[in-house]
Amino acid sequence: MRFLLTGSSGFIGQYLAQHLRQSGHAVYTLNARIFNSQRQQEWLDYLCEVRPTAIIHLAGLAHRQLPSTLDSCRYLRAVNVDYPVSLAGIAAQADVPRFVFVSSIGVHGAQTPIGVPFREDSPFNPGNPYAESKCEAEHRLQALLASTTTQLVIVRPALVSGRGAPGNVNRLARLVHLGLPLPFANVDNQRSFVVIENLCDLLARAAIHPHAGNQAFLAAEAHTPSTAEVVACMARYWGRRPRLWSCPQKPLRLLLQWAGYQAQAGQLLGSLVVDSSKARQLIGWQPIKPLELSLYESAELDVKPVWS
Repeated sequence: MRFLLTGSSGFIGQYLAQHLRQSGHAVYTLNARIFNSQRQQEWLDYLCEVRPTAIIHLAGLAHRQLPSTLDSCRYLRAVNVDYPVSLAGIAAQADVPRFVFVSSIGVHGAQTPIGVPFREDSPFNPGNPYAESKCEAEHRLQALLASTTTQLVIVRPALVSGRGAPGNVNRLARLVHLGLPLPFANVDNQRSFVVIENLCDLLARAAIHPHAGNQAFLAAEAHTPSTAEVVACMARYWGRRPRLWSCPQKPLRLLLQWAGYQAQAGQLLGSLVVDSSKARQLIGWQPIKPLELSLYESAELDVKPVWS
């Protein structure tokens, strides 16, 4: 099979390119963020030359990477919405069989009520500009490709764990590495993760499985650890016991919000549970790498661990 990846230099992209090559597939890349009329013919010629089995679109920009200005929001939209829509339109012209768009679980919201996990048909409730851009891109891609022969597949991953994971996983690992007592001992929440290697397998299946066409899939592991469990797993990497102490959640949440960490308060104290049974049942996705091992590896930083 022949795959064309965007965002191949990113965290997921590097793992996915390696996974596909190790599976015997040919991997091509497209590195661009802004679309213009000059590139339209260049991209079309490139797709006609490569003739990919599928395009997997990973490229994107997180809102936290930009200052909160109007121009920044426009750039975010240009990268996260206009770019994939333009590329999908050219893919349809080139008769590419399938376009896989990697969205975000954030399109459904930042938290789930107890006992009500997110599913593919859960209502959209994006809570920040990044999630809003992903939501808009999904709608526009569906409208664009509905009347073409190019099948659209949407994958919405939960928080991705693994060696080198950026973002909130990396921030928590660094916090654990400091060895400071953390006030999460009585935080009885549930958080869904997806292991990077397992996500790559799902994306590969989404690109070629005959039953995946024109479907959306949520990507998450079955186990949903609490924040305290995640801290304990990461602490083991450094040969330490987790230094956790109890703090009432309401004042802790208020303190974090007062300090300007409202989003982090929700992630550390709230629950976000994802039901990924559709991918398991429809396209036979069976995650292989355990989440505990992936969280353990997520604690690997640019300093040497203290082994027990």
